[in-house]
Amino acid sequence: MSATAALSAAIIMPVAHGDSVRYFALSTALAICAGLAGMLAALLRLGFIASFISEPVLKGFISLAWP
Repeated sequence: MSATAALSAAIIMPVAHGDSVRYFALSTALAICAGLAGMLAALLRLGFIASFISEPVLKGFISLAWP
């Protein structure tokens, strides 16, 4: 999703300090960590938790995380 990409860029850019190699490494590490967290949640069958979070709440998290 484009919102996820924008949030990832907003988090990584200040840490990378304009270094494209570091930016690539950090974005790769973030993607791997997110994938591992998703796989762990799937193994633990935690998908039911998503049904308790309404769409307005999720949109609120996205808008609060944006600087």
